[in-house]
Amino acid sequence: MESLLQQFIQLPADIRQQFLDLLQHEAQRDDALALLLTLPEQIARQQARLKQDLRTQAALRAKAEQRLALASRVMTCRQAAAPQVPQLAPETEPEVLDCVPLRQWKSDGFSLELPLFALSSRDSAERWQWQNRDGSRSLQVWNEQRGGRRAHLYDRELLLYFCSQLCGHFFGKSHAGRSLPSSLRFGISAFLRETGKDGGGKSYQAVFESLQRLSQTRFQYQQQGKPVVTHALLQSWSKEEGGKIRAEMAPWLLEAIRARHVLSVDPAYLRLRKPLARRLYELARKHCGHQPEWRIGLDSLHLKCGSSSSRREFRRMLKALLATEVFPGYQLGLDERRDQLHCRNLNASPAVLHPRLRRVLLARKGTLPTAVSKITGR
Repeated sequence: MESLLQQFIQLPADIRQQFLDLLQHEAQRDDALALLLTLPEQIARQQARLKQDLRTQAALRAKAEQRLALASRVMTCRQAAAPQVPQLAPETEPEVLDCVPLRQWKSDGFSLELPLFALSSRDSAERWQWQNRDGSRSLQVWNEQRGGRRAHLYDRELLLYFCSQLCGHFFGKSHAGRSLPSSLRFGISAFLRETGKDGGGKSYQAVFESLQRLSQTRFQYQQQGKPVVTHALLQSWSKEEGGKIRAEMAPWLLEAIRARHVLSVDPAYLRLRKPLARRLYELARKHCGHQPEWRIGLDSLHLKCGSSSSRREFRRMLKALLATEVFPGYQLGLDERRDQLHCRNLNASPAVLHPRLRRVLLARKGTLPTAVSKITGR
C-alpha cells in the first residue's frame, strides 16, 4: 500500500488534477477510486460487481477513500514544508513589436526547404501543386483573389524582414522567457534602407503590392502521417496613422520561431538579383549549412527549386547562372559527369580535436600523430 501511495503522490500535478476532476463526477467516482486499489483488490472488486456483492464493493471503496485522504494529507504537509518562492509579477509583453535596425537576418527552415514562393513575378494565376519524389510530402499554393498571382521570391524579403525582427526580439538576452508578439509595426522607408533599395515612389508601391500578395497567398501542406495544414503566408496587414504598417504574422511562422527552427541568412542574399540564384542559395543554406559540402542530383534540384520550366531549359539556365553568379558563403558548381550540383561551404572550419583527447595523445606518445597534427596545426 505504501508503494501505491508513493506512486500516486509522485504523479505530475496535471495528472493528479485530472484524477481529482474525475472524483467530482459521481458516475465516474468509483472507477477513479479503483485506481488507488492494488491489483488483487481490483480483481476482487470486479468479482464483487459481477456477483452484485454490495458489502465487498463498499469495503473496497472505503479503503480507496482512506488512501486518498492519506495521500492528500501527505501532499498538504509537503507543500507546507516547501520554501515559498516569491512570484514576480509577469512583465507585460507588447502586443505589437516596433521594428528596429537589424543586426542579423534570419529565415525559417520551412520556407528555405520548400518552394513556397514563385520564381517569376509573372507566374501563372492557377493553383500551383508540388510533390516530392517519393510522394510523402505535397504542397499547394494559390492566391485567394480570382486571377491573382501567388507571392514570388522578391515578396519573400518582407517575410525575411519580419522573421529577423521577431528572432532578434525573442532570442535577445533582455527578452529571455518572454512571449512572442504576433504583430509588427514598421516604416516602409526603414525596410527599404535595410534591403538596400531606393526610397522612391515605385519602391513604396512595390512594398504595398508585396503585402497584398503575401496576405492573399495561401498554402496547403501535407506530410505523410501528419494532418494537413493550411495557412496564409501573412495573416493580415493595415495602415496606421503616421504612415507606418502593422502586419499580423501567420501562426506557422510564429511556431517556427518559438521552436527555433530558424537559420541565419547572409545579408548578401538580398543582392542576388536573379530569382533562381536566390533559390539556390536558400537550398544551399538549408541543406549544406555548416557542412563542408553538399550534393544534389539535377532532377531533385529541379523539383526543389519549384521551376515550371522544362528540365532542358532549367539545366541551361543553371549553367549560365553558375558561370556568372557569386553566392555568399558557398561555391556552387555543376558536376556534369554525375549530373549533380556540387555545393562547397567556403566558411567551413576544419575539425578540431577535443582538448582532453589531445592531452591523452600527447601523454601517451609525446607527439601527436601526423594526421592529427595537420588538423590541429601543431
